[in-house]
Amino acid sequence: MLRSILFTLLVVAVGEEAGWRGWMLPELQKRMSPLASTVLIGIVWGLWHYPLFVNGQYPEDPQMVFAKVGVCVLLGILFTWLYNRSGGNLLLAVVLHTALNNTVRVVPFTEYAGLGMMALLLVLVIVDRMWRRRGPASTGSNPAEPSDIEPS
Repeated sequence: MLRSILFTLLVVAVGEEAGWRGWMLPELQKRMSPLASTVLIGIVWGLWHYPLFVNGQYPEDPQMVFAKVGVCVLLGILFTWLYNRSGGNLLLAVVLHTALNNTVRVVPFTEYAGLGMMALLLVLVIVDRMWRRRGPASTGSNPAEPSDIEPS
């Protein structure tokens, strides 16, 4: 299990999060709301895993990539909220990615856990007003504060 955690941390999470949250999220948030940015990243992030379905790394059928896309969009809300609220701290996104990838090896996932996660994500979207674009000043130095710019 330690090998899995270290591999996830040092290879998977660092590599993916450098792209998703380190580069893509800040660039997209310059042009669109955190929620729209999250949906776009979630789709790309989910499709990124398609080869793992095809080569047998994931035991599910390749068409399950669509479920993976949905999960990535939903989890992306948590990642975006954490990234923006931490002032763009990429290390926190890497740690969250590592934790999520390895938690299922220790804690079984139930429908109640899924419902709880959905409730948390809905609260984050509403409380953080993630549908609103961030102003130019908040995109770079303090992405935690939404601006009064309405979606276009």
